[in-house]
Amino acid sequence: MDVIDLIEGSLNLIKKIKVKDLKKRIKDEKLFHFESKIKKKDLIAKLIEHRKEYEDSSDEEMEEIKEQIIEITDEIRDIGLEPLPKYEDPDKDKNYVLFSNNILYEVCTILKDLVEECRIVFNNEGFKIKMIDKSLVCLLDIMIKNCYERSNILDKEKVVVINISEMMKILDCKETDQQIKIIFEEDNMLIHFYRYITNCDKFKLNLLNENLIDEIQDFQMEFDQSFIIYSKAFSKICNKLKKFDDKIRIEYKLSNENNVKFKSKNELIELNSNFENNQLISINITEDLDVLLLLKYIRILCKSDKFSKNLIVKLIDRNHPIEMEYQIDSESYVKFIISPQNCEDDF
Repeated sequence: MDVIDLIEGSLNLIKKIKVKDLKKRIKDEKLFHFESKIKKKDLIAKLIEHRKEYEDSSDEEMEEIKEQIIEITDEIRDIGLEPLPKYEDPDKDKNYVLFSNNILYEVCTILKDLVEECRIVFNNEGFKIKMIDKSLVCLLDIMIKNCYERSNILDKEKVVVINISEMMKILDCKETDQQIKIIFEEDNMLIHFYRYITNCDKFKLNLLNENLIDEIQDFQMEFDQSFIIYSKAFSKICNKLKKFDDKIRIEYKLSNENNVKFKSKNELIELNSNFENNQLISINITEDLDVLLLLKYIRILCKSDKFSKNLIVKLIDRNHPIEMEYQIDSESYVKFIISPQNCEDDF
């Protein structure tokens, strides 16, 4: 028996195809997406909707197909097959976001090593975080956009204060193919994990008092020195440096142009790692630099290397904070602004 064309073939013949074979044909021909447990009559209705797309074609070669589609549509009306109902959002009157990726988990993985409580601002474009760690050494500035499949923040924005370790316990329950949906209520967040629109797991996380954490105001620093390095290369050398000390020294000398040095040592061993011009993406340093940082924060920073292949490092001098940034896209980023340590120590 000839294979029936799902677009041009007779609907009566298509209806005789076994449902598992019909599903396989639709998947193989990549016609449209459907849920695995869909009933046969609903599957045929979706196929008809797909075939209707050809009705508006202006191509002369499609005229015959258009006539067949009209004929099939009339047949469907005659047999009384109802089309699939339109999706009705059960949470349309609530503030919520449905994530399209795993970015919230990745961000919380960074936060858990820096803070216990965190203030997150959600809006319909994405979310932002600006926090200082409890040691007042590191400012974390995160802006994430284009991360939702769907959002419905009815207010201008939704501000929540959460316990990060409790949030991580919930997020660790998420399976790989599940999506995260957060519904914002007055005193809590409902966190649902979805698979193919089916609601699988539900959690409730109580919110903390918003006054518990002060809002960090925007501030500007004029960084006049910078270099850009490959993220993975920087993470690799930091993993070596951590074996010898809890500090990392970033050094640059004009006499050794295009050569940034990273150093660490203990009582017996000193490690020097040079990044020369072929390992640096760009460099804009006009004076000698010598900055000492705690490796603890650099190691946490390196967890973000999956966000971008490049790390942008901006400096002023040894007495001012250093800014290290992963640019995710033109609107999204993860920034660490880290205070330097005393550089007078013998190194």
